[in-house]
Amino acid sequence: MDNDPSLNNAAVQASAKEQDDALVRRYQAGESSALSELYDRYVQPMYRFAYAKTGNKQEAEDLTQEIFMKLIHGLSTFQFQSSFKTWIYKVAANTVMDYWREKYKMKTVCIDDFLNSDLTEPLVMSSEQELEKKAEHLQKIMDLLPEHYRDVLECRFIKNYSLKETAEAMGKTVGNVKVLQYRALKKAVVVAEQFSLAPISSSISDSLEGRDE
Repeated sequence: MDNDPSLNNAAVQASAKEQDDALVRRYQAGESSALSELYDRYVQPMYRFAYAKTGNKQEAEDLTQEIFMKLIHGLSTFQFQSSFKTWIYKVAANTVMDYWREKYKMKTVCIDDFLNSDLTEPLVMSSEQELEKKAEHLQKIMDLLPEHYRDVLECRFIKNYSLKETAEAMGKTVGNVKVLQYRALKKAVVVAEQFSLAPISSSISDSLEGRDE
């Protein structure tokens, strides 16, 4: 009989959570090497998250280190009320939010500033420039979305949460997350096209296509 992919995926997620929990408990019991293992498991996901939110390699590296400094301070009192993965991404999201608030002294990008900004670029750009520009445009789109749409897209496609993990993080049912994800995608595409970011609109559609797990 064929294996059910959804069951296999659930088993992998459960195994990862158990491994995280075991490492946290080891650290709380005084085993410092467990912290190094947690760092190795999450340093790249945290860096990718920070880079996606800033579009700058150096700032992403600095934010990654700040995230882990906060992790060190909070890990000893972690209560396992959510998964460690959910918790560290919340730490990361708050760290990035604090960064932008400090840098621009405001909560979100002003819509008027965005509309008046110059989004033109030379026709030929390096791959790094293209990646940074794409990250910048995606961030502007996210900032223009309602908060609940931003939350579901960040969980699903920046943090790479499963539907179940997203539902847990947002306090919703899996069915509600599916509906919210669809509506958020449609709104993101409309925003991208409205502000002449058609290539980004296509990228969003492609990245969200088929994410039903």
